[in-house]
Amino acid sequence: MSSFRGSLHADYVERIAQRDIHCIVEKPMAACLAEADRMIAAWKKSGIKLAINWPMRWYPTLITAYRLLDEGMIGKVQQVNYRNGNRGPGYIERALTDPPPSRKELTNLFFWREDSGGGVINDHICYGSTLTTWYLNGEIPKKVSALATNLRGTGVEDNVVVAVEYDRVLCCLEATSTALTNSWEIQPQPPHEFVFVGERGSISAYDYAGRVRVATAKHPQGYDVPCDILPPDSGNCIEYFIDCLDKNQQPQGPLNPELCRIGQMIMEAARISIAEERTVSLPL
Repeated sequence: MSSFRGSLHADYVERIAQRDIHCIVEKPMAACLAEADRMIAAWKKSGIKLAINWPMRWYPTLITAYRLLDEGMIGKVQQVNYRNGNRGPGYIERALTDPPPSRKELTNLFFWREDSGGGVINDHICYGSTLTTWYLNGEIPKKVSALATNLRGTGVEDNVVVAVEYDRVLCCLEATSTALTNSWEIQPQPPHEFVFVGERGSISAYDYAGRVRVATAKHPQGYDVPCDILPPDSGNCIEYFIDCLDKNQQPQGPLNPELCRIGQMIMEAARISIAEERTVSLPL
């Protein structure tokens, strides 16, 4: 289920939960933190299985990076850098429709409307905030500061930088809808990636690269690690969710609603920081 970048997710989860039907919600979890809390309340009250799907969760590069971090290859993480985005909804919409929509029609798309949950925070920062929470084992940050631009004159941001401060980790989450290319076609500059810096080295995971890059004190020049082969019960969200149903287990990691709430909280703090031009303390 996906609706207007999350603006109707709470409504639908509440309806579905009342009927005791298990549910998968496409990213982002919700359009705001209050709606995410409604989803969690409905989920807990009903006892259904609820999963939030993040397509990047199934990238072999990011799964491999998670394993290497979990094995302690670079020691405790001290810094996370994330960057993602695309050419923007206008480009995508033009590519999918014939004839292409007019400029006026494009600006009315839900991607560019605040009331329907559009914007780069909901479209791309959501990945960074939620997957970083996964990589950091559910840790709640202390502070969030964010900046944004609105180059198209719409109601939502199209370039965002979010600084997230933890007790021992500093993260920089960047996202754009003004890239020159889409990463699934040609990797743009700067590339779309996660980079993890630890006490004893670093790991970089580029979208669709087929490998991750590791640098350590022993190998400061760096070397490639082939991506893990995904198991048959966890190659994508559907396979994983069916496996959870078979085992009567709640989805875990970034599919778990409570972990996703932390990512949603970072997104909410970023919006407040942009609107009020201040650093926001967490938790919310």
